[in-house]
Amino acid sequence: MSVDHLLLHKTGGNSIETNDEKKRIEFNWNQSVMKDAVVKSLISLLQCLKENNVKPGKELHLLWPISYSRSEDLDIYKATQDGFIAELLTSNQEIIFQSDLDHWTQFSTCRILDPQLSNSDVGLMAYRHTLLYLKDRGKILIKMPDWLLNHFTIIGGDLIIDSLFSTEMFYKEVFFPLVTRGIISDIDRNKLLLYAVDKNNEEINQSLKNHACFPSTRKILMKPSDIILKQSSLSKLFLPGDGYFLDFSVDQETEHRTELFKKLGMLYRRLSNCLIVNRCTSVEQLSRKCVYCAMQRCKDMFEYFERHPPEMDNELLNALTKIKFLPVMIKPKNWPFQWEVRGNVEKIKHVEQNIN
Repeated sequence: MSVDHLLLHKTGGNSIETNDEKKRIEFNWNQSVMKDAVVKSLISLLQCLKENNVKPGKELHLLWPISYSRSEDLDIYKATQDGFIAELLTSNQEIIFQSDLDHWTQFSTCRILDPQLSNSDVGLMAYRHTLLYLKDRGKILIKMPDWLLNHFTIIGGDLIIDSLFSTEMFYKEVFFPLVTRGIISDIDRNKLLLYAVDKNNEEINQSLKNHACFPSTRKILMKPSDIILKQSSLSKLFLPGDGYFLDFSVDQETEHRTELFKKLGMLYRRLSNCLIVNRCTSVEQLSRKCVYCAMQRCKDMFEYFERHPPEMDNELLNALTKIKFLPVMIKPKNWPFQWEVRGNVEKIKHVEQNIN
């Protein structure tokens, strides 16, 4: 190697170092400065903002040395970024500003909503309800775009994973208690409910089965196992006013969702013994308003019995024998004996004529 390619550096004694070695030393020095001194300066800046009651803005990361567009091959910036994230995660200083709560906090008290949920169509309402829920428990919900969360996960690992508020946690701890207490709007409830159905998550599905959370045409919330699917053969045994149908719009009850509703236990093929008694009782009730409607309901019930013969246990048999749901023939013109028919004979005659 020619002497021209060597750097002569005198420090009391003669030493020789190459240009490459000098650049490496300079880079390591700069990297150490960026990773340590610059990071500490930025942390001090955030502390000063808090002490002087200066709000850094709605986006919590605007003053952080982390950028989505920054080239990842600039290792010197990466040192600052990684060092800042590491300091932020472990610092006991309140240097994270939550603008929605107008509150400074430290990362150990922060939670991050599941990105799949927060980025969905119901993300904003899920965030809003979770924010208030966690606030009451001394925790702070913060928003992070995916690219930022990825950076934090790379540096923080399990610390970030442990801080995530999962979709399952949201439904178990936030959504269902709000529904049970009746302190969530119908719009929010229905949108979050349909998101849960579409999610088709085993844990969430079990909670959906166990809670009266589906709106019905009776204007009350019901469990899936108490609901009749409009798209099933059972639907003709019911009227909307009976209150057994879902109170969703047509575009919300898609074909795909109907299959998911079945999976949750909504009724589409067979009736429980309780509903068999209920429908037979409805024949008698209908007969007081519309005899023809009662006759049609009775006919539909027997068609159901033909398709799905019920197991006649003593309880069901005793219940059915006490219900007036069977049509009877009117007294023949010249019948000499007493005719045990109760009800409006003229109505029955009119119905028989229409049926014939």
